[in-house]
Amino acid sequence: MDLPGIGRREFLAKATRTFTATLLAGSLVACGSGGHRRSARSRSVIGGGAADTDAVSCFLPGTRIGTAKGTVAVETLRIGDLVQTASGTQPVKWIGRSLRRRPAAGWSLAMRPVRIRHSAMAQNVPSRDLLVSREHSLFLDGVLIPAYQLINGTTITAEPWDHSPTLELFNIELAEHQVIFANGVAVETLLANNGRDQFDNAAEYALLYGPDTVTAAKYARVIRYGRRRDRAMASVRRWLTRWGLDLRDASMRAHDRFAARAQMAG
Repeated sequence: MDLPGIGRREFLAKATRTFTATLLAGSLVACGSGGHRRSARSRSVIGGGAADTDAVSCFLPGTRIGTAKGTVAVETLRIGDLVQTASGTQPVKWIGRSLRRRPAAGWSLAMRPVRIRHSAMAQNVPSRDLLVSREHSLFLDGVLIPAYQLINGTTITAEPWDHSPTLELFNIELAEHQVIFANGVAVETLLANNGRDQFDNAAEYALLYGPDTVTAAKYARVIRYGRRRDRAMASVRRWLTRWGLDLRDASMRAHDRFAARAQMAG
């Protein structure tokens, strides 16, 4: 990039101030590769909408979890089973289970799962279509990224789920927040800080272990675009790549990588 008379830092600062002001005024909208608006309450950035505070973090039935005995469907796991983690095998401490029924108005955005299609991320990754809730984070490039931020409209999509009156959800808790493997994809386990009361069997945990006394630590940093200013700054970074300044974070790079892979596949 040739910017005579203007230093990189000066240019970046000026461009950031200008575009942030414009975006916060609502005159520009930055969208993912499909250009879709994902949330009724916020504009989309890198393929998703803002985080929904009512969202859950879960797997859907049929998700194959890596264990010491091979892959098994998440709904067949039991407390004490050994699952594969990024740090070796660890026993399942608890499994949250919930059955949601579709409201008369239809499924809310927070409850619509994200489908990551077979090989969307790399050859045979996922090994088969992976269905997770919007807020369930994938472990990519050293950070945790909620699934909704990877939506590209083709290989990673938001499912309307209108075909079913119910939605069955599962999540796995270990002794610590960890990364396990679902259909070959590195994903997070249940973070107890988010609350177990979203599950129908929440009382089971208290019966087994009593009240929590320790606050769970996150396995890795979570990159999430929820606040309007965060989304505006992300849009600025995306715009600056046109001028040779690649200031995208890991979430944006992952989204763009999978979107480019989808375009190459046709």
